[in-house]
Parts: sequence; C-alpha cells; structure tokens
Amino acid sequence: MDDYEKDVCNIVTSLKTTDNCMLEMTKEKFEQLEKIYTDIKKLKAEKTQEKAKALFKNLKFNGNGNLPLENFRTLSLIPSPEELKINFQPYLRSAKLFRPYYNCEHYLDIQFRLLREDLISPLRTGIEETKTGKSRMHCYKNVKVIELALHLSSGEYIHYVKIHESQIRLCKKTLKMFSLLCLSSDKYQTEFLFASVADREDCLMYDGKIGIKFERDYEIDFSKEYQMVESPAYFEAYRHILLALQVSFFQKPRIKKTNNSLNFF
Repeated sequence: MDDYEKDVCNIVTSLKTTDNCMLEMTKEKFEQLEKIYTDIKKLKAEKTQEKAKALFKNLKFNGNGNLPLENFRTLSLIPSPEELKINFQPYLRSAKLFRPYYNCEHYLDIQFRLLREDLISPLRTGIEETKTGKSRMHCYKNVKVIELALHLSSGEYIHYVKIHESQIRLCKKTLKMFSLLCLSSDKYQTEFLFASVADREDCLMYDGKIGIKFERDYEIDFSKEYQMVESPAYFEAYRHILLALQVSFFQKPRIKKTNNSLNFF
C-alpha cells in the first residue's frame, strides 16, 4: 500500500470535487474506496502508536527529585524547539496524593508543569509522526501566508493563510477556533512558528483562507510554503488555566494547613 498510497490519496481527493457528477454505482464504489483508504491509514497510525508504546513501556514516571531550575511563572505557554524533540525530558514532579505540599508555590509549580506538559506532549508526538508521514494530527501542506490585515471583530492585525484546495474540506470539518497551530517550512527540523486560529468565517473558508494570530513576533516569509499542523489538545482551554496558575496567589495564600490524621475515641 505504501507505494500507491499517494496515488490513492490523489484519486480520492479529486473524486470528491466531482461528487455531484457521479452515477449512484460510481458513488458507492468511491465510498468503498474512501473507507478502505481511511481504514488503512487508521491501521498504520495504530501500528505506529503500538511501536511507541513498546519503546516507552519500561519507563515509569516518578518525577524529578531536584528543585526547579527556573520559576514556573516565567515559563512560556508556547514550547521551545528543544521541547518538541521526541527525546526531550521535561522537568516534572509527581502530584502529592497522600503527603502535603511544602507551600503554595510548591503546589502551583507542580500543577502548572504537569498541565503544561499535558498540552505539549501530544503536539511533540504528533510532529515526530509527521516527519515519518504517519501523523494522526490534522496536517495541511502547501500552506501560504498571503497577507497581514486588520481583523474587524477583535481590532487586531492578524495574518491570513491560504489552504491548498485539496484540503479545504478537511479544514472546514476539523479546524477549531482558537486551536494551536504549528507552521514550518523545513518539515519541523529547525523552524516552528506557533499561531492560534483567529478567523474561520465560512465566506473565508469557501476560498480556502483562514485567519491566524502568531503567538510570537516571527519573521514571516510570504514567498515560502509551509506545513501546518493543528494541536490535538485544545489550546484555549489550557491557556486560561495555565495563565491563572501563573498569576494566582500573589497576595494571600489560599491553601490551608490541615491535619489528615484521624483521632479515635
């Protein structure tokens, strides 16, 4: 199947655009072909996942014992390129279930880092799978950044990108507002540009366009074609919680000391 997968994908994509011109029998055969192709992709993704599980099955998370190298309040929600390498080991400590935390900062540090890793980990794995062509993430190829324009609803300047016509249907179906996107023009070797979905109006998507807001000040090359993936973890939900953890508890501690031992009479 590997030798013909690209050809099958092209056939399925091209036939979708002529759906209204098909005879009923042809439509039925096409739907069967599309289902077989989808099932094979799913099977390949499951095999890749099984290999990953076999690779890491002997690893047991106990958390790092040393103190953190930096204050968690200074950490960016957006991962660095180093953090997206598949062999990267983040600084994490286990949540305490039966023993007390030392203080509020200890509690917040642990919870923040665990939640941040929960956001980053699926993206890290998905990008690594993208390099092998077997990613389970929604992946868009031949994406071009076409303009910087004022978004009237938010009053902010955002970039608009053009999705390849063969992937417009996927974009309409799966792309969520405020989702985290990662763009790269070198197949995620050194370049990682993070943005969130800022505009996906139907009138835009009809022409294969979406509005995105870059999370940092990147130097955007309008002449390049990018590969773009959508993070499996919904960024907007994580963003508010992580930011709240970073700014909370500045004025007055809200964690009370209690005695968890039971007195028997």
